[in-house]
Amino acid sequence: MAQEVRHFIRLMKRENPSWGAPRIHGELLLLGFDISEPTVSRYLQRLKRNPEESKAAQWLAFLNNHREAIAAFDFFTVPNLYFRTLYCFFVIEHGRRRILQFNVTFHPTTDWIVQQLREAFPLPVLIDTCCLTMTLSSEMTCSTS
Repeated sequence: MAQEVRHFIRLMKRENPSWGAPRIHGELLLLGFDISEPTVSRYLQRLKRNPEESKAAQWLAFLNNHREAIAAFDFFTVPNLYFRTLYCFFVIEHGRRRILQFNVTFHPTTDWIVQQLREAFPLPVLIDTCCLTMTLSSEMTCSTS
């Protein structure tokens, strides 16, 4: 196998950790290399890989590929100067690292949380079909109704 082909196989596997031999073989054919899929498979098996690095690389590839569609939210408490508890709701968009929603209340209710989600994600179909409930342990669960 030519050095150039081995270089491309390593490069494709490093940049796309979820790709297997069939996908890399197809890409090599598109690039004009005449190589069989079993040869690519045997070479991939011989590559030394660290399982921990592979998992991290797969996670980073996933985040890079989907960061425009990922948002995170947190619901946390903060004591104020008078020792009253404030409940904070925070939503951030990962793609641009932009704060989508931040609000604070002394008495969070299910309706308040749903309203915060509606303001953060203007998707009426998603929020209207999702029923949010809060358990005593302050965990939020979502079940469709």
